[in-house]
Amino acid sequence: MLRCADCGIVYRHPAPGPAGDRQEGTEGDIAREERVASQRVPAFRGFIATAGTPGRLLDIGCGFGFFVRLAAAAGWNATGVDVDPTAVAYARTRLGIAAFVGDACQLPVADASFDLITIWNVLEMVGDPLSLLREAARLVRPSGRIFIRTPNERFHLASFRLAHALDGRRRRPCQTPAFATFVFHATSFSRRTLPIALARTGLELESIHNSPPISGDPYLGSRRARALLIGGIKHVVHAVAQVAAFATGERWLLGPSLEAWARRR
Repeated sequence: MLRCADCGIVYRHPAPGPAGDRQEGTEGDIAREERVASQRVPAFRGFIATAGTPGRLLDIGCGFGFFVRLAAAAGWNATGVDVDPTAVAYARTRLGIAAFVGDACQLPVADASFDLITIWNVLEMVGDPLSLLREAARLVRPSGRIFIRTPNERFHLASFRLAHALDGRRRRPCQTPAFATFVFHATSFSRRTLPIALARTGLELESIHNSPPISGDPYLGSRRARALLIGGIKHVVHAVAQVAAFATGERWLLGPSLEAWARRR
């Protein structure tokens, strides 16, 4: 991981391959996505309830389309786009939603087409996140908004350093599941660097907060007792992060994930 000396954004070097290169589509992959989606439903519904008057919505990196389906059911004219043909095929055939395969950094869609653009845990995945944000700025209407959820670099870097210190018997980064409390994708953003990225792509930050955790342990599919334990730990961590945010006027956002709202400048 390297940090840009100019803007402070952290990125992997060498960069991972394009997201479209991933091999998915087995029944195991689909079962995992369905399990994750079931855990995210309360967060999705809570978001939709506060997103404002329904209009045209684009979900960038829609995956298997579960959020788009909920948004459409709530009255939004919702469309999803993803680089994964298998995920888009699932979304269209099994869920019956509007979705298409496309590069989120260059979409065949007219300017100012959407009232709301959502980017759920996708910005950190792409090799050129600024291009994705510029495309979102092009596609959103002047009165529209953009929502972003992304891992918080500050939390995951601290978690990695702590885990590595506790595992001092090895001289290389921790790999065991016991220390899987941190994630690093192509890019990592923080309370300081995400607004910089937005400003450089024609967007203006409205608000940024700690994102509430997703319940349980959806990715590993742990048994109920372990999932409850992990869920409890997540909520304790979130509560501590919220106390720090309140005490510092939200200058310190220490939670595992951030969520931000932005508009076109």
